[in-house]
Amino acid sequence: MFMKADMKNMLLGSSVRYWFSFKNSPERIIGGVNFQDIKRGAFKSCQIGYKIDEDFSGRGLTKEAVHCAISSMFTDEKVAQGRGSYCSRQSSLSKTFRKSWLYKGGS
Repeated sequence: MFMKADMKNMLLGSSVRYWFSFKNSPERIIGGVNFQDIKRGAFKSCQIGYKIDEDFSGRGLTKEAVHCAISSMFTDEKVAQGRGSYCSRQSSLSKTFRKSWLYKGGS
């Protein structure tokens, strides 16, 4: 059911999902960045979510993936602002959010 709803939202343009892997093993997906609730028009905003395989956590890969995905959304989708939640102990990711067009939502 989730896959069906996810595909429908992507086709409607209200959701975009990026999967990431290493260049030397592109068949192994290690994480993803998702933009949902994309608002067009004057507001131009969205929600962001991310995940990474626990074997690759703590290596700065999420930060890099989020940064690349945000750049793509800003350039390709013309989204000007985003909202994301993160744990306050994720200091490097919180810096990425503050330096980008995202503001903190949640805790």
